[in-house]
Amino acid sequence: MEDSPLIRRAFRDVITQWRSELHLSQFKMADLCDTSRTHISRLENCKESPSLFKVNEILKGLGKSWQEFGTEMDKAIQAQLSAERGKLQAAEKKPTWSSK
Repeated sequence: MEDSPLIRRAFRDVITQWRSELHLSQFKMADLCDTSRTHISRLENCKESPSLFKVNEILKGLGKSWQEFGTEMDKAIQAQLSAERGKLQAAEKKPTWSSK
């Protein structure tokens, strides 16, 4: 997968949503997805980007399809972009103070 903060955050949003919906602990999710709890934690904390192989393992472990993944990633990326736009607009509205 592309290694960008936006993609990492979107991926985090997707897997944490799915983990929550399935009522899985990180340990149980790691077991289902043939990885470690530490790896799941690093993905959820945006400390690491998954390889395509690991994305496939996660999808298989959670019983999700690539189509579902693509749909959810699109939604998560749009939400991340919207949040960034909101932060930029809020920053533009802040008053600037002069030192005069």
